[in-house]
Amino acid sequence: MAKPPDLASAVHRASSPRPKTAPQRRYSPPATRQGTKGVVIHVTPEMSKALRRRAIDEDTTLQALGVRAFELLLSDAMANESD
Repeated sequence: MAKPPDLASAVHRASSPRPKTAPQRRYSPPATRQGTKGVVIHVTPEMSKALRRRAIDEDTTLQALGVRAFELLLSDAMANESD
């Protein structure tokens, strides 16, 4: 029968630095997300419902509505800067 490791050896192994490795991704993002960054916003339940309805009415996605809204906001800001 093998002798169990002593406490000092166990503490030394537990406290010794381990080589750092890059975290492994759990999944590969879809091709449509390549080269993009995620942005999360919080809205009221009423606004969320209205946005979903608008997306359905326009036969589009919340993603597309959000991109369009940010593009409009930024084009407005750039137009105001040039004045």
